[in-house]
Amino acid sequence: MTDVNNILNSYLYSGTNSLTGNSGVSSLIQSGLTEGTKSTNSTSFNSEMQSQLLVSMFSEMMKGSGDFSKIMTSLIQAYASNGTLDVSKIAGNNTNASFKYNPINVSDIVSSKMTSTGNMTIDEAIQKASKKYGVDADFIKALIKAESSFNPNAVSSANCVGLMQLSPQNEQYQELSNPFDIEQNVDGGTKFLKGLLDSYGQNKQLALAAYNAGPGAVNRSNVANTGDYSRLPKETQNYVPKVMSYYNQYKNGTLV
Repeated sequence: MTDVNNILNSYLYSGTNSLTGNSGVSSLIQSGLTEGTKSTNSTSFNSEMQSQLLVSMFSEMMKGSGDFSKIMTSLIQAYASNGTLDVSKIAGNNTNASFKYNPINVSDIVSSKMTSTGNMTIDEAIQKASKKYGVDADFIKALIKAESSFNPNAVSSANCVGLMQLSPQNEQYQELSNPFDIEQNVDGGTKFLKGLLDSYGQNKQLALAAYNAGPGAVNRSNVANTGDYSRLPKETQNYVPKVMSYYNQYKNGTLV
């Protein structure tokens, strides 16, 4: 399903986060199905799998993209039991064309790691980023627990996404082809965290405060010199000790 994700991301993360134009939508759908349904020895694509596809691939990714959600919902509903997709039933599409597809391997659809790279787990991604950037793996893990509770599809009200809740305004986010991808998100978030640790003399509390509130807020508060976190947002005041508590628990083995 990697090719499908790449096709979707070319639309979703092009800077507009929306789709316009019927021809573009039709092209997206047909390209996605063509690339995503090449597996052999596959299982029929029944209604339950259709629902799981919609949920696992699009529910979180489509937040803020109502038109595209409507189109994809129509797409799922348009699958016929004989394996034919009637494109004319897709919302916003005026063509009468239809085409056959090879049934999708169910393991590609219902896998809980649809957004991962290959079979990389969260722990593997953490270990890889830890070695790459020299950041304590337990510290990364603690931050992820606080940020997303290990949900790679998490999206905040501020549109921060993924395991490490990267912001669209963040430089590391903008470098990613898919911010929901486990490996990419952990790599980008750890790279950002590493930069903050370096900026604040490896002070974990200050780095966490900057990760949550932004370096500007931390610098304006002068907390680095005063140690007074009360000038930071209340959320940040709660965030820093929470992550540090998780970190200490991971270090001493009381949290796994």
